[in-house]
Amino acid sequence: MKELVRLRMRPSRDRKSFRYLLDYVDHNGRRRQISLGHTDKRKAERQRQEKELELRVNVAEPISMKLTDFFRDSLARTKGQVRTTTLKETAKSMNDFIACVGDIDVQEVRYEHGERFIQYCLDSGLSAGTATKKIKHLKRVFQLAEDRGQLDRHPLHKLKPPKVGKRKVRVFTDQECDDLCKAARQYEERGRPVKWELLIRMCPEETGHAMRLYKHLQERGARILLTEVDAPPTTWDSPLAAFDAAYEHECKVAREFDEHVELARAEKDDAALGFLQWFVNEQVEEEASVDAIVQKLKMIGEHRSGLFMLDRALGERTAGK
Repeated sequence: MKELVRLRMRPSRDRKSFRYLLDYVDHNGRRRQISLGHTDKRKAERQRQEKELELRVNVAEPISMKLTDFFRDSLARTKGQVRTTTLKETAKSMNDFIACVGDIDVQEVRYEHGERFIQYCLDSGLSAGTATKKIKHLKRVFQLAEDRGQLDRHPLHKLKPPKVGKRKVRVFTDQECDDLCKAARQYEERGRPVKWELLIRMCPEETGHAMRLYKHLQERGARILLTEVDAPPTTWDSPLAAFDAAYEHECKVAREFDEHVELARAEKDDAALGFLQWFVNEQVEEEASVDAIVQKLKMIGEHRSGLFMLDRALGERTAGK
């Protein structure tokens, strides 16, 4: 018979001593580790047996049950412990599984049923990623049932989900983001709400920052005017000079945000203070990132191989890194 409670040893921080602890899964499917606070092995084993007996009294023995009833019971047991959206996704996966293999007895579920379900999902037009999520939900349900003692074994334990191919991420250009901002402004002017969070996620980092500011001002009832700004320099004497200029610009932006913070404090505008703090923290990262490149360029000097390696490394960076 499978042990429900395991006796383990937990070493102290200095690794010179240890304490016994009980490791088990409770009737709600949650893993528990309880320190016994002593090193007496006989006493610890006795406590383990007591906890084992306590759990077996409250754990259902393996019983015959149709999948519909089994899944209904599983959802009832986990309700309130996981998010509502997760429960809905799990319930949908359960219904799809029954539609594929039939309303058979839960004790009759086998590995091949899992394989059949994967093919069923793919044949239904679902992506490999969606099929993987459904398998994940099902495996969690069967694992909890095994932990509770409702199943002697987890039928899908070794089932491997389909491989999910890498997807190329579509990144909008700055011009496309500008067009999105203008379209969103026109949409707002007509009295229609805009989902700014979606637009922010779609835009490159710097344009996304501007859209955060735009969203905040719009929500505060401000009238926003977009005006032209001076074009930045396009030529520099060296790579180091270019990044020195970039670093100075980041410092200038940081000072401007600091001024906005002081103004918000003076106006006792707590909402603006909370909003600006994100940008203050972001500027710390921005300055450090650019300064790190400046220091590397100073070390490289005029060595072409070093410049080539740094250029390649920067080219491989993703947005915000």
